[in-house]
Amino acid sequence: MAPKIRRVTFTNAPVNVVGADTVVQLLNVVDELSKDERVQVVVFDSGTPGYFFNHADLGQVPELLALNGADGTPTWVELVTRLSSAPFVSIASIRGRTRGGGDEITLAFDLRYASLEEAVFCQPEVAIGIVPGGGGSDRLARLLGRDRALEAVLTSEDYDAERAEKYGWVTRAVPDAELDDLVNGVAARIASFDRASVLGAKAQINRSTLPPVADLRAFPGRSSPSRSSGRDSRRACRSWARPSPRSVSMRSSGISAITPGSSTSRHRRRAGKRGRTSMTRDRVLPTGRRTAVQRRELLTLAAMCLGVMMTFLLITATISALSAIQADLHVSPSALMLAHATTTCLIFPAADRQPAHTRQHVGQGTSPTS
Repeated sequence: MAPKIRRVTFTNAPVNVVGADTVVQLLNVVDELSKDERVQVVVFDSGTPGYFFNHADLGQVPELLALNGADGTPTWVELVTRLSSAPFVSIASIRGRTRGGGDEITLAFDLRYASLEEAVFCQPEVAIGIVPGGGGSDRLARLLGRDRALEAVLTSEDYDAERAEKYGWVTRAVPDAELDDLVNGVAARIASFDRASVLGAKAQINRSTLPPVADLRAFPGRSSPSRSSGRDSRRACRSWARPSPRSVSMRSSGISAITPGSSTSRHRRRAGKRGRTSMTRDRVLPTGRRTAVQRRELLTLAAMCLGVMMTFLLITATISALSAIQADLHVSPSALMLAHATTTCLIFPAADRQPAHTRQHVGQGTSPTS
């Protein structure tokens, strides 16, 4: 089984920052492993306690931005796309902090298993005045859903392994003592299957889940700090990230301890409740709907005012007519007042104005002609 499985260990003490030399060397390792038709599974881990692939090395930012391929594609983008499409299954065994550019590399691995006690994830670019430039936002949106990806990227908060698993950031989070057995078991099981079938299934899933390569290459300079905030960005980075040497130690070797195990016969990806959220959201009408509602309310108020005016005019006309009749026919004032009251009752029904126990009395009132 050893020829089918390889292990790549990243060590850049004290905090495993990712520099330009790291990107170039890691890309060379991926190319070398891709050419070996015996390789079916590659496990990536860290040799620095407390850190997996960390953020970019601030001392090598100019070198990182200057790394481009012959066609102008940033080498960092080339690395993450080659990792995802590599002719082997990549498995990340995550212990420690995984931030920024290191998290973008981690998101490019096919499977990500994290230590509940040790793993921490973060995309801190927005907090320091830049944007994710190596596919972090593109991949998180597909894994977490739009709203949770926005939450992760815009807040730049640390996510522990438990919440990362719930959101779909990682494949699975397990107690640290169980991590090695889980990773080794999954690697051994995948390596035991037909290579063509494994790679064919991976290619099918890649087509429906990965961001288009053209999107990742669309903005070659999008990861660079803005001109106005570059100095502030670097100062903000230093406030939470310690500087580190640029030396990188990376090795590729076989794993002799892996053997197939029945206890790992079924390892399914745990997608979590993507696209859902437990937050209570206030319902706010869009501007267009608010305008329509306000228009209807104004029309209703205008109609009510018009109705009141028409009623007042009708009462006034009725009183004038009755006064004229009194003058012509010499009707007594008491009869005229009775006719006026009857007319008012016809306009404003007594049943709508008086309590229930008086309605019968009003309905039996004496007519003007009696």
